[in-house]
Amino acid sequence: MTAPNRVEAEAGIIGAAIYSDEFWHLLDALRPEHFFDLRHARIWDAILSLRARNMSATEPALIEARCAPAEYIAEMAESAVFPPELADCVKMVMDTFQRRELIRLCEELKTRAVGGDGYTEPAEILADAEASLSKLSRSCNGVDVWQGMDGVAYDLIHNLRDAIANNRPRGLPTGILRLDTFMGGMRPGDLVIVAGASSMGKTSLARNIAYNVARFGGKVAFFSQEMSEEQIGLRTLAAEGRREGVANVPYRDLDNLTVIPRDLDALEEVAKGVTARMMVDPSAGLSALDVRIRSRAAEKRFGGLDLIVVDYLQIMAIETSRGENFARAVGKTTSAMKALAKEFGCPVVLLSQLSRLKGREDKRPTLDDLRDSGAIEQDADKVIFVYREHYYVSRAEPDFQDQEEHYEWQKKCRALKNKVEGIVAKNRMGRTGSVELWIDIETDLVLSDASELTGGEVIKMYRGAPE
Repeated sequence: MTAPNRVEAEAGIIGAAIYSDEFWHLLDALRPEHFFDLRHARIWDAILSLRARNMSATEPALIEARCAPAEYIAEMAESAVFPPELADCVKMVMDTFQRRELIRLCEELKTRAVGGDGYTEPAEILADAEASLSKLSRSCNGVDVWQGMDGVAYDLIHNLRDAIANNRPRGLPTGILRLDTFMGGMRPGDLVIVAGASSMGKTSLARNIAYNVARFGGKVAFFSQEMSEEQIGLRTLAAEGRREGVANVPYRDLDNLTVIPRDLDALEEVAKGVTARMMVDPSAGLSALDVRIRSRAAEKRFGGLDLIVVDYLQIMAIETSRGENFARAVGKTTSAMKALAKEFGCPVVLLSQLSRLKGREDKRPTLDDLRDSGAIEQDADKVIFVYREHYYVSRAEPDFQDQEEHYEWQKKCRALKNKVEGIVAKNRMGRTGSVELWIDIETDLVLSDASELTGGEVIKMYRGAPE
């Protein structure tokens, strides 16, 4: 059985391109692979090559390109069709190409489903099928994966002017001004690693970035493998109440019901403004494939995704093959997360847990601390370490008998309490270095500075760490 084709329409299109350049706006979405007849594909490739050099695809030019015999090129020129029939021919060629590709994909799926290429998980086959169908849909709607550098350069200048005029980073803003100014935002396709030891605030930073993107209109999928959706909700309510200056209630007090009615009323008003553009998946033990499939579902529900956040790498389902070490298996997962960012065309923020840095006087993490964890550094476009000196200082209380030393310790604890460092250790397209941010651990709020609080500083004594 012959595959679907419209070779006469292909000939008419080639003839139109030979006849005049004025019809090109109807033809510029066509690529050689869209043509069924291999002779037509070769001729169209030559036509595109000529146009890339600002040359018309005349008969003599095509004959000189030796893409087909002169007699056949002349035959194509005589087959030219013109508007409005030309648009119909383009549609016929695109439609038959799409049908051929669907047949090919179905045959490939059948082979994989019956195990003809070795055993593959059904979920992986489905995910690959969705990605292939999405790619096919884009290619048949005029979306070309190849980009001429002239167009790239022109678009770049336009985007740079727009970013400068609006005083915003070129990438997706984190919503934390000091971090955006230093790092330049997150670009589509970026894999952003947020790493730190336990209790440093990496989940706080990631949740704040995710919610900031959502509250400014972005669509976010947040995979919270460690915390439930209710725990994320408690932190969000506490943080937004603190940000707006209407309530300063630690999320643990909300969870323990130690909250006064007035604050609860204020948080109820905050809850009315919580955006639905951030969706939380609290499932634990997800594989890279699970994240991909669920992100696709979120994309369909939202009509697109602007950011994917995965908390965190070490509690994902990481499978090792026989004889494969764990670091190599982790590397496969981070590579899959990078591929996910490219596939969805949005940044992926992947959290990573670091071991306690024992035996080191300076506890600030470095890229060396990632190198035992697979190919994280290699795959990442940006690496941000989260470090709170207060965590270590508050646990090194001196003997109370030495009152002066104890006073200095308390003073240092107070000075460090709301400070967190965002150490940008890798930034493929920008600066590296350390950025000091403001954090309120009790309400899970991260800002550039306390002056950004809408209601100003709200004074409250918290139980726990020294003030």
